[in-house]
Amino acid sequence: MEPEAPFRGQVFSVTAITMAIKQMMEGVFRGVFVEGEVSNLRTAASGHVYFDLKDREALLSGVMFKWDARKYALHLQ
Repeated sequence: MEPEAPFRGQVFSVTAITMAIKQMMEGVFRGVFVEGEVSNLRTAASGHVYFDLKDREALLSGVMFKWDARKYALHLQ
């Protein structure tokens, strides 16, 4: 028998669900570092830097906003 899902049947707005996910992730993963290979690195006209971080089994897509890229003075290739 499968355990009861606490929110089964409820309807959430996109904002509500993303805020809940954000709060959960920030609480659980505060101070955590992630290691992997950077791939698909690209800088948009806006100055934001988009990339994938991957290992053998999984991939995370990420973004570094332009003010952080400038702050860290990164020379990405």
